[in-house]
Order: sequence, then C-alpha cells, then structure tokens
Amino acid sequence: PRREEGRAEQVRIAGRVVVAPDPPPPPLPSSAGGGRFFAEVPRRGGGDGDGDGDDNALYGGVDVSFGDGDDAVAVYVVLRRRRSQEKEKKEGRRRGAGAGIVSPAYELVYSDHVRFALTIPYVSSYLSFREIAPLEELVRRQVAASPGLTPRAILVDGNGVLHPRRAGLACFLGVRTGIPTVGIGKKLCCIEEGWSNGEVETRLGQGLAALSLSLAGEDQAWGKDDSSGLRDRLFFDRSSIRLETSTCAEGRTETDAEEGGANLSSPSLSDAVAAMPPGRCSGYVAYLQSSDGSIAGAALVGHGGSSSASPKVSTKTARPIFISVGHQISVFEAATLCAGLAEVRIPEPVRAADLMGRRLMREKT
Repeated sequence: PRREEGRAEQVRIAGRVVVAPDPPPPPLPSSAGGGRFFAEVPRRGGGDGDGDGDDNALYGGVDVSFGDGDDAVAVYVVLRRRRSQEKEKKEGRRRGAGAGIVSPAYELVYSDHVRFALTIPYVSSYLSFREIAPLEELVRRQVAASPGLTPRAILVDGNGVLHPRRAGLACFLGVRTGIPTVGIGKKLCCIEEGWSNGEVETRLGQGLAALSLSLAGEDQAWGKDDSSGLRDRLFFDRSSIRLETSTCAEGRTETDAEEGGANLSSPSLSDAVAAMPPGRCSGYVAYLQSSDGSIAGAALVGHGGSSSASPKVSTKTARPIFISVGHQISVFEAATLCAGLAEVRIPEPVRAADLMGRRLMREKT
C-alpha cells in the first residue's frame, strides 16, 4: 500500500492490540539488592517441574527467509518441549521429526511453509506489509486443518508494539489471527527520540553488575521457599530503562533483515554476563520505558547457554534480544517465555523457523 494507507492500517492495528497487564511483582526482603530485583521461573513449555505445568504446551514460531531477487519463503512451526525419555517411550512419541532443525529438547509437532515473491519494496518501519500475508495464511491453514495443534502463543521474528506506531509484524499477526503473539527483535528498534543504543548497552551492563553483586553477597535473601537451591531463575529489574535523548532515526531497525542496527554486544556487557554466578541466573530482563511512561518492551540478556557441555563454563549470551507484546500477552509473560524457550540466544520456535527457511531456500537452488 501507499505509505499513507500503510500508516493508517498500522494505527488501526495498534488500536486493536490487547496488552495484558503484568502480574504484581512478588515482595522481596529489603536487603535483596535494595528490593531492585525479583526472580521468576522461566516458562519452558513443558510440565517436568519447569514452571509451566502443562506437558503438552505448544508454542509457535514464524520467520521469513529471503533468496536471490524477489524469492522468499515464509515458515511456521509449532514445538513442544520433550518430556523425559522414559515418558516419551511410554507414550510412543517419535523423536525423528525436525532432525537437524529443532533442538533435541523440543519436538516439532507441526510445520508448514509457503514460497512467495516479494511485491512490496522494503520501507523502514513498514516491514509488516511485505510478510504478513503469507504468515497469516500459514497460521490460518494450521488452525483449520489441525486445530488441536494451535499454540498458546506464536513467537515472531519481528517487533510487536516496540515500533514507531506500536504496530509491528507481531501485532499484525496476533490481531488478524486472534492468537497471542510475541515480537522478538535482534536489534533495537529506535521508535522515538529517547532510544540510544549506547545508553541501553550501558544500562544493561550496570544492571547485570548490580544483580551479580546481589546474588553473590545475599544468597539467603532470594526465594526462601525455593527448594531447588535458588538456581536457574530469570531476574527482572524493577528499574526500567527510560531514555531522554537520542540520535536514532524513527524505525531504524526492526529485525536483522533491516540494515544499520547497532550491535549491542560490547566488552563491558560481555564482562557483566561472564560475571553472572553459574547456575543461578537464566537471564536478566530490563523493561524499556517510552517517554510517555508506558512500557514498550524489554531487553533480555544473559540467557541461553543450555547447549553447553559444562555447567561450570558460562555460555550465556551477551547479545540482547528485544521483546515486545504482539497481542493478548503481557510483557512479563513474553519475557519469561522467551527466556524459557531459548536454548541459545534466539528462542527455539523462531530459531527453528529460521533454520527451516534457510534450508528451504538452499534446496531451491
């Protein structure tokens, strides 16, 4: 569509987005980091004591891969976290689906793709109009053919309300399908004056350093009712990152498909992640606050690392991802899902969709 029509449609979608309220944070002893941080169990999409409570929890992921010229392929996958080998053997679940694409910790229960030709040119902050049609088609096809495999939420390679007009690709997909969606940006989307890559990098490093000090010096103050030994928790920072000045242009980056985004990994941030106490923290979340006081999204860093062969060696990622509500979910739940579903930096549903898309593009050539 013309830019004016596209902007009007984005405003319409933004008006229909449902942002669920965050639950109130649990109270903490005043000595625990001055009450700055609170801890949660990541949502891993399974029921073997990982905080989700449902063995059959399904989560979807979508991504679009690009080839030469105008060739593209949209991919939609639905995953379920694997249970123990004994339980799977008893239930007769097969382990072969998704080999080479999906982490061994997950089962690919549904996948579909559609090849298409790009007909809309790339325009910054209007990425949704290039990708929404095939992605919506894939989700509607699954709901019609296999409604029992409809996921609790779909993770989208692209932003949600973390967008200049609060209507990124995840918002479009959620509003049009009625399924909860989460936007995942690999780079910071500068949505207004006040978003500075350098400032976000600095604040994440400072927050992680403060968290590590709290964990190292006040172990007994955290989760006294936690019988698991205070391990493997996702920590939220009550101090949101609120920025006042910036040189970023509007909608500079939405995903890795766009150019010009800054890499937020730096020696100081890497050092802060490396200093995290091993086995204690599965990620650090800092909310991103807009100039109007609303929460536009969250930065997640220090997560992943599940593929490490040695628990004593930190493989937590020092490269943040930027999470935002797409539709019918809270920022809190979106962050806990992304941390729990991430074996590495990118949550597994999006990672699997990306790898499948890349394979499909290679097969065509």
